Amino acid sequence: AQTVLGCRSSLVCLSSSLPLASMLLSCSRNGSPPVALLALFLLGGVCVASSSSFSSWRDHQQQQEEVNPQLLARALAIAAGEVARDPALAAKKLRASAVELRARRGGDAFQELSPECGTVFSSLLSSILGLVGGNDLPESDQFLRWLDSIFKPEAGILLGNVRWIGSREECESIRLPVYQDSTNTSTLMLHTNGRYCMFGVKSRGNSTTDSGGRAFSGGDSLQTSLELALCLPNPCKGIDAEIAVNFVVEIVLNLLGPILQGVPGIGGIVDTIKSYKLVVKGCAQTNVEASNPLSSGALAVICLTGLLVFLILLATAVTAFVDSRYPEAQRDVYRDICRAFCLRSNLNKLFAPASGGSLGCINGIRVLSIFWVILGHTLLFIAPLLDNPLQLLNDFRKRWQAVIIINATTSVDSFFMLSGALVAYVFCRQVGIADKEKCRSTLRSWKFWALFYFHRYWRLTPVLMFFLFWHWSLTGYFGNGPFLSPDRTPVDVAGCPKSWWALMFYAQNFANVGDSIACLGHTWYLANDMQMYLLSPLLLLPFVFGGLIFGSVASVIVVAGSMVCTGVLNYQYGFRRGHLNFVPGETDGYDPEKTYYETIYIKPYCRMGAYAIGILLGYVLATRKTIRMPKLVALLCWAIAAAGGLALLYLVQGQIADTGPPLTLQQVTVYWSFLRPGFALCVAWVVFACVYGYGGPVNELLSWSWFTPLARLSYCAYIVHASVMFAFFYTYDSKFHLSDSMLIMIYLASIMLTFLVSLVLSMLVEAPLLGLEKALRAGGSSRQADGGTNRTPAPQPGKANDNYYSNGGYESGPSSNRFEMRSVYYG
Repeated sequence: AQTVLGCRSSLVCLSSSLPLASMLLSCSRNGSPPVALLALFLLGGVCVASSSSFSSWRDHQQQQEEVNPQLLARALAIAAGEVARDPALAAKKLRASAVELRARRGGDAFQELSPECGTVFSSLLSSILGLVGGNDLPESDQFLRWLDSIFKPEAGILLGNVRWIGSREECESIRLPVYQDSTNTSTLMLHTNGRYCMFGVKSRGNSTTDSGGRAFSGGDSLQTSLELALCLPNPCKGIDAEIAVNFVVEIVLNLLGPILQGVPGIGGIVDTIKSYKLVVKGCAQTNVEASNPLSSGALAVICLTGLLVFLILLATAVTAFVDSRYPEAQRDVYRDICRAFCLRSNLNKLFAPASGGSLGCINGIRVLSIFWVILGHTLLFIAPLLDNPLQLLNDFRKRWQAVIIINATTSVDSFFMLSGALVAYVFCRQVGIADKEKCRSTLRSWKFWALFYFHRYWRLTPVLMFFLFWHWSLTGYFGNGPFLSPDRTPVDVAGCPKSWWALMFYAQNFANVGDSIACLGHTWYLANDMQMYLLSPLLLLPFVFGGLIFGSVASVIVVAGSMVCTGVLNYQYGFRRGHLNFVPGETDGYDPEKTYYETIYIKPYCRMGAYAIGILLGYVLATRKTIRMPKLVALLCWAIAAAGGLALLYLVQGQIADTGPPLTLQQVTVYWSFLRPGFALCVAWVVFACVYGYGGPVNELLSWSWFTPLARLSYCAYIVHASVMFAFFYTYDSKFHLSDSMLIMIYLASIMLTFLVSLVLSMLVEAPLLGLEKALRAGGSSRQADGGTNRTPAPQPGKANDNYYSNGGYESGPSSNRFEMRSVYYG
């Protein structure tokens, strides 16, 4: 990289480009646009030399034999000069090279292609060579558009712009005439549309298989390897496309050999280039193919969605009629079931103001945490689609704001802590922990434990599975783009055919280990949260039977165990960068098959510490009406929490910016062990202080009424946010340029679209099913109608209360999208 990006290489590229530019102008004035475009294409090839070194920068330690970019620039300049000086002679030589290559392969150069692709591609190749040689063919403007649609070297190569995507839209709109004989325009066989394909470059000696499933998805967090877009005849795709393109490259290289043989220093460069080949990354479906009849899965999802919409509209109309005609009628189970699907009733619940209790600060923390998650994912998802990735690598990550974005993973630990806190809080209320006899009686009831787990599963699973199948089946019909996978399957559900069942059983953080593509990968959080919930009685019962001291010891043991697991695994596998490892091609750890993400990041035993801290906090909130402390002590605790939280985030700023000395493995291990429980402890103090009157303006901000409806949508927002961003990014027809204004605009748009989609999902599935469960459990008991004047106050520490959040109050975090917290009495 140092040689290529140095002055000598740049001067060679510049000096080679100037005469080609003058040839291009000359061809254009003489009315030879195809020749002019071909000269432009080769002119761009001169500067490909600079980008060929970019992959060398990535893999310079593994690949020592690279094409010398200065010699490659000279070779391409000489070849371009030959073509521009005498196009007819160049076309004749190319024909001779093709004939020679066919003879060498036994007479049929395209015998490995499918019959449809071989026939069309052979005819098109003859037509294009005839056009370059000066033949006048009808519809030559289509060939001009074809040349215009394929890749061309772009500005910003030194900033990492090495994915040249051409124009997918123009490629798919052309209709190339295919002649049986390019010299006889009366032999028109057919017209063929273009098919947009992306190609990568790899050594012929490299036997690793390219992952077609990740074709346009940007496998690395940064795109650093050369990728080229080509427009091929419609019948050619997959392996056909790769064989055909490499055949054309071989024809050109056979022509270049004799031309360059006598040039000192570069005679053998053709042989070096031949050691590389183009590999197809994927060919997109055309618009015609995408307009085929809907799949059976898509039809099923559409029918289910239509049925839900019909039920909601019907229930809304019936409820409005009954309430207007019979306002004093007693509520029964049938009326409550109808009201569960009523859109007006559910919207009233969603936007109803909170009762103003001391736990209102939790709403603000949940909303700010989901905003933080979206911020981190915005940068993560857009990174492979940038035209200036080196600016992100070299400049952006050195800024202090980058630490907040890159360390956004700690926002999930806030959710884990809140989840544990509200599980413990509501559990203590339901079992009546102050009344030992009632508590033991409740805990001996199998109905209590059955509903304890059933409600949690019913609360989370229908919404998750509905959105999974909806997104999986239908999103591919909404758009197309150069970064979308070949079959238009959204990249975040590419692994669902094999592992969708894992989401139903909340095992995706184990089932997808070793699979490069997960099914809704961001839902690993839900798997962890469910697994922790299943084990929560092991942390709750010590508080019930042993009180605060015994329960605190159990929680501390779990926190310590989680830290030890994280430290041991990190030290064993040698992870030095963890989630900070977004440098392309840089391995992290001793075992290349093991990553920090699958070994530590998504495992519940490495995340349980934050949950245990929440359990302890929830028990204190449920059993202590007030806690008195001197204001000076409270102020000192605020200072420690604020300084501790910022320190945990910024201790690795030098590691992120790559400006300070690298941390040792021992230092990194200690940091990863303390990061997540430490940050959760800081957030736990914020909740504790706000509940017991030590929050001041912080509590006022976090309890802001506008946070209430957003917090109730946080579960749906967490499920849909990644898919909303993927649907936008990967159907966009051009790359993104990293800048502050661009990042801010996309981030704000992502938040708005995420909550709009989550509102629809909540009203369509989540709210009706929660209301249905509530109606069936109530069994027709008389209850106050929605919007009544008698409101039950929000729960206070030490006071029993039934209405604050929703769904039985067993969870928090993104999975706690409550309309009200309801204590459920069993038996």
